[in-house]
Amino acid sequence: MFIQNPQALQGFTCYVDASTEPDSLTHNIRPAGLGIVIVNTQVHPESRIHIKAVLDDTSSVIMAEAAAIALAAKILTALQVHKAHSFNTSVNRNVTTPLIGE
Repeated sequence: MFIQNPQALQGFTCYVDASTEPDSLTHNIRPAGLGIVIVNTQVHPESRIHIKAVLDDTSSVIMAEAAAIALAAKILTALQVHKAHSFNTSVNRNVTTPLIGE
């Protein structure tokens, strides 16, 4: 679903990103930085959780992105969030997909 204004979404919104060296033909194992921001607009003022994590061993950019999404899903589940809008900044900032729930 294309979203014109992600800030207008109600409920939980989760922004996910990962950063690592670009893929190469040598398939080097390298670390990746993972970033997650969870925004809850159901409370006033809205609450935000910022999470930084490190993945020690990744062999591709897509593996790092997948790890960030998996970590975000685990955190949302632990927080007992049953539905959240998800944005992956590497793919397209204005496309939302359900991370958990429907």
